[in-house]
Amino acid sequence: MAKEQELHTGLPGWEAQLDTSVQMQPRSEWNYAFGPPFLAMNERVNASTSSETWYPAQVMSVKSMMLPVLEPWKLTERPIPTLPEILMEMHSAVRMEGCIDKYRWNEFVKGVALSIPARQTVVVELDSLELTTGFLRLEFESLSTVEIRLMCSESYETPMARSGPGSKRQKNDRTDHIDGKLYGPSDFYISKPGNNVFEPFWFRAFRYIQLEISTSSAPATFHSFRYRMTRYPLKVETTIKASSELENMWQISLNTLKNCMHETYEDCPFYEQNQFIMDSRLQMLFTYQISTDDRLARKTMQEFYASRRDDGLLEAQFPSPGRCVNIPQFSLFWILMVHDHMMYFGDQRLVKQYLGTIDGILDHFDARLNSLSLVGLFDEEMWPFVDWVTEWHGSTGLHSMGIPKAYWNGAATYNSLLYAFVLQHAADLCDFVHRPDTASEYRRRAMSLNEAVNAHCYDGELYLDGPNSQDRSQHPQVFAVLSGAIQGEAAAELMRRTIIDNSLPKCSYALSFYLLRAASQAGVYEELFIYLVAPWKKMMNQNLTTWAEDDVMFRSDCHGWSASPINEIVSKIFGISPASAAYACLKIEPSISLLPPQAEGNFVTRNGEVSLSWDETIGLQVVSDHEVQVQAVIKGVNHVYFLKTGDATTIYSPIAWTERRGQEGAMTMAEKSSHQVMEVMGVTC
Repeated sequence: MAKEQELHTGLPGWEAQLDTSVQMQPRSEWNYAFGPPFLAMNERVNASTSSETWYPAQVMSVKSMMLPVLEPWKLTERPIPTLPEILMEMHSAVRMEGCIDKYRWNEFVKGVALSIPARQTVVVELDSLELTTGFLRLEFESLSTVEIRLMCSESYETPMARSGPGSKRQKNDRTDHIDGKLYGPSDFYISKPGNNVFEPFWFRAFRYIQLEISTSSAPATFHSFRYRMTRYPLKVETTIKASSELENMWQISLNTLKNCMHETYEDCPFYEQNQFIMDSRLQMLFTYQISTDDRLARKTMQEFYASRRDDGLLEAQFPSPGRCVNIPQFSLFWILMVHDHMMYFGDQRLVKQYLGTIDGILDHFDARLNSLSLVGLFDEEMWPFVDWVTEWHGSTGLHSMGIPKAYWNGAATYNSLLYAFVLQHAADLCDFVHRPDTASEYRRRAMSLNEAVNAHCYDGELYLDGPNSQDRSQHPQVFAVLSGAIQGEAAAELMRRTIIDNSLPKCSYALSFYLLRAASQAGVYEELFIYLVAPWKKMMNQNLTTWAEDDVMFRSDCHGWSASPINEIVSKIFGISPASAAYACLKIEPSISLLPPQAEGNFVTRNGEVSLSWDETIGLQVVSDHEVQVQAVIKGVNHVYFLKTGDATTIYSPIAWTERRGQEGAMTMAEKSSHQVMEVMGVTC
């Protein structure tokens, strides 16, 4: 190891000191209206406090003579790049109280020093224009004590009637500083005489920051308030040009995803910074569609793999400092993670490494099949969470929420259908690494589950939340389609009822991705798109700069699982996706009716870049910077092309399509059927 890489100077005499000036805010001060105190990392700093004496540093070790004991930790090479820190300024002052006017605050955020007279309290609310994450730094000086409270907030919201658990929150226009109020945890700082720097240790998430400053017997001069923006250095390689609405959705989605990527994928940067399996699966997929950088994704899969339990499951959230209440169904989404990586990158070694864990997860669910061959109850210590649905809020605390009521009577249909859906993806993984017998077993198990669900949980119009239950929701309908329990026109009719019927408890943003997939699989995606895209249009109208967690509890304004428009724009509207593992064959299946009059995009794949250009009068052209076979699906009809490097190929022409439809209209039904079958059979992807 080179000298500059060593973690010591090689010199004796190191000393250590306990810094008593900084204390973490106790959880007793947490406002439980924000939910559980997951982070609870806000600081109380008294810079005038003297720290303890310096003591000689001691090397701590568990090693002992003649005992085969190793240190509990070891250093390994960092699998992801270091996170950049980019110096940024707040944009402007929004609201203020006290003796400093808006002009002087706006000058201050630009770097002009600000003097606050003695014995004054001032408050300012600063806007960064969009939600972001960064390390805050406030520099000032005073000859006497200055007390500062710094509160980060995601948005303005309707003032709460009270603090504490159960307090109802409501968010509408996130920029409404007239009638709205900022909420969030605060950091506190008491200065020492002279120069001071207030810089909390960990990064903060914020769109707005409220500063409250109280001077004492002497004035204070504030030199700067800046932040160093930090997040995973993801290079976005996919770009689009489309309607202003689609481009706005795209930018908000990118901002959401990037703010939920740091040392790990995070559910949200403001409240939890937790890496959950279900959330991360979607965030990883969205990453693949805009970048060839899969380093954070590989790290995430490995971390959940490292969380393996003795019951075959993975921890639903990991890394974690301790044992947590587990959500058993989340382990199934890890299998979908591995499948996604197979499709986008095709790493056989990675799939083989994880097959044993995949089988253990599936066996856990197989062991819970009841007498009806449905997935029954999980262990009592588990939290069998499905989704944030208002109608499913239990009365016995957090871990009774998000669970269909039918579950408590023995089984929730969703669990069986999700299991069947994932079994089919696990079978694909086995095929990929040439294990056909296991693949066949998984598919048989999936078929058996679908048969059991159809026998016990379907009333002929809708799937029930459980056997012998009269409750219905969108969730079993969605996964009945995805698992193949219902197919063809019956699936299409089911999805129409599911999406249009406002009486059904709805999938929150957490599962909206799967609602979109079910609509696509049933063939009603374009037909019902106006309903499907409504949640994101509503959020844009509410002036969000990142997508919210849900519209049920109005908590997080930045949640990675809500960045689904990335997938919809790339894989559905422009229609770019891998038809086979590692993009060995490229699939192009655009939603012609959803494209604006002109649009174009450059889409990154593992093997290179593919460009699409659309004009409603000319058609759809594709250019690839590498040779690749393409399965083009245009309005339900398959074609196969071989793209040569740099050659422009028209894969859809409105005029040619109209002429062709006219010719087919003159065919007999038998001729038309034969013609279409031949085209489908020609697909070798």
